[in-house]
Amino acid sequence: RIVIVEDNINHRNNLIDLLSLHPDVELVGAFADTASAWPLIETDGIDGAFLDIEIVTEGNRAGLDLAICINKRPLPRPWIAFTSALSEESVLAGRKIGNIGYLEKPLNENKVTQILKKARKLD
Repeated sequence: RIVIVEDNINHRNNLIDLLSLHPDVELVGAFADTASAWPLIETDGIDGAFLDIEIVTEGNRAGLDLAICINKRPLPRPWIAFTSALSEESVLAGRKIGNIGYLEKPLNENKVTQILKKARKLD
C-alpha cells in the first residue's frame, strides 16, 4: 500500500503509471500536497511513500518535513523514497532522514523497480 505526494501532475501521473506495472503494489492515494496526504498517512494505512522533496505551494523542503513527521510515528513506519530534480544538498538532507532511496526526475521503470525491490526486502 503506497502513497504518492507530488505537486506536478505530469510527474505524479508518470509515477502512477510506473507503479501500475507492479501487480503487488496498491496505490492508495496520490496527492498534490503534503497537507492532503497526511490524514491517510496518519491512519497507518500505508507501507511506503514516494515524496517529492519540493512542493511548490508548500516550500522547498515540504517533502523532507513530511518525512520527518512520518518518522516520528510509532513503529512500524512506512518506507520513504524521495523524488526530485533538486540539488545534491537536498538529496543529502533526505538521506539523513532515513529513506530507502532517491529517484531523480524524470522517473523511469528501472528507477522505480529498484526502489520497490528495496522496499520488498524490508517486509
